[in-house]
Amino acid sequence: VPSSLPVFLTMCVLMGFSVATVFLLPWSMLPDVIDDFALRHPSCKDLEPLFFSGYAFCSKLAGGLSVGLSTMILQVVGYKAGACNHGDEVVTALVVLFSPAPVTLLLIGMGIFHTYPVNERNGLELKQQKYEQTKESSQNQNCQQTLSSLVLMTQNQTDFTTVIHHLAGYPPPQL
Repeated sequence: VPSSLPVFLTMCVLMGFSVATVFLLPWSMLPDVIDDFALRHPSCKDLEPLFFSGYAFCSKLAGGLSVGLSTMILQVVGYKAGACNHGDEVVTALVVLFSPAPVTLLLIGMGIFHTYPVNERNGLELKQQKYEQTKESSQNQNCQQTLSSLVLMTQNQTDFTTVIHHLAGYPPPQL
């Protein structure tokens, strides 16, 4: 039917938006989850690879389980590859596998996403806390570097003028 082409194209565009959201939303949440975890557990450092690999693993596992489960269901109802005609059981299984099952799982996922604790306001607070923590950490690191330099200079019996120049941030005096 030629009149169904615009409806088909519209459905493809709408499905593209929803599929893009399903694939991109978790990836956009991952940095917030990592930052939130890092602030709650400051002793844990450099966990980004662990979170990334955990998400990638779960995503691959879900994809593999869905393909395996769908194939088993089609096998049970009598689907034969290459056959032109299939019974009503196969048609019913395909309808269930392509509409109510994915929609139900998507609604469950949306409910879980709705409970996600980081919203826009919390995200800004999280970034501010992370910035302050990073700033404090870099200041402590600079202090430690300065103290290490002073200890090294005194061990090398550097003169007092060089130490003062170093503390003030000036280049060492030319001799």
